[in-house]
Amino acid sequence: SRLARAGDSLIASAYVTNTVTLLPAGDQLQHGAGGVARLAGAYNLDLSPDGKHVYVAARNHGEVASFTVGDDGSLTEIRWPSDQDNADSGALTNVTVSLPDGESVYAVDSQFAMVRQYDRDTTTGVLTPRAPMPLPLCGSRQPFPVDVVPSPDGKSVYVADFQLGGASCLYQLDRAPDGTLTPAAIYDDAVLEGVEAIAITRDGAYVYTAAHFAGKVTRWRRTLTGALEAPKDYAEKALNGAGGVAENALDGAEVVVLSPDEKTVYASSPVTNSLVVFNRLEENGELTHRQTLTEADGYALDDASGVAVHPNGLWVFIAARDSGAISVFSVEADGTLKHADTVKDPLALDWPNGLVMTPDGTHLLSVAVRSSALASWHMVQEDSDGCGGTCN
Repeated sequence: SRLARAGDSLIASAYVTNTVTLLPAGDQLQHGAGGVARLAGAYNLDLSPDGKHVYVAARNHGEVASFTVGDDGSLTEIRWPSDQDNADSGALTNVTVSLPDGESVYAVDSQFAMVRQYDRDTTTGVLTPRAPMPLPLCGSRQPFPVDVVPSPDGKSVYVADFQLGGASCLYQLDRAPDGTLTPAAIYDDAVLEGVEAIAITRDGAYVYTAAHFAGKVTRWRRTLTGALEAPKDYAEKALNGAGGVAENALDGAEVVVLSPDEKTVYASSPVTNSLVVFNRLEENGELTHRQTLTEADGYALDDASGVAVHPNGLWVFIAARDSGAISVFSVEADGTLKHADTVKDPLALDWPNGLVMTPDGTHLLSVAVRSSALASWHMVQEDSDGCGGTCN
């Protein structure tokens, strides 16, 4: 594989023999360059269901940044009307587009402990803000929301609340047909201490959480009402030092992602600088350990963060903030990961965090916090130059 930054020049690339490569796709966008706004501290991102629009949550802004994604991976900002721009107030940590309709966008604001709500034009991608929804207290403490994820049936939205000490909360919000959110339930199980991430299966039957201080990936059953039920056996619902996972391997667990076929779960930790791979049983959602990759093994996983999986399930991408890198791993026949490529770029990947892959599997999009950048990477076969021709 070969990785190269989108833009005018290649900053860093590496080459190994593989069937897939990442090449430049469109211009890299950076906050303040060319008038681009709301990317300062770009932290996480999400794509519309059709892959035509990407939305970015930036830690130094209170409104979501919006961009169109061209077929060639080019990125074009969708400008906000000046009378609707609240970008200088707030601190967004994550953003999501509602499923299955794509008619709503939700972002969590850690500064004001709220969910910012938007109506989305599914044709143009333009967002119209609604009144934000303040989150209830987590016990006696103000929430610090860090993740927001919609259920596939469009009836629920879940928010992860990260607390520095003691219990943290997982919020269940009911979603009305018009996109309005209302609080429905608050979960504060011990396995949620420092909860950072949420993933939901396509059928909506299981929810997985990754918790930083608990050091666990937890499986929850989801009912038709959206309520979550943890398995009665405490050890069954939490993996760290159990299910084949090494003790403390999940300390600092920050990201949890399902593979497209939902037979694999990936979890990253910036504390152990690792990517942990689980087998998943479809019939009951149970997880067992498959593999752990760490920085100590020679991979660029220092401060491991965002994870994305190609739609065909054969490639896994992981960002590492202190490594300033994106690494690519191929999924072998036995499900284990094999390193294929790593790219380091002083601008596009200055503390990279969020990653997302387009639905057609042609482009990987990344955001970087320190450089306040949004970058596009084009994925092609090695016998192509990315433009339909043969590589010279």
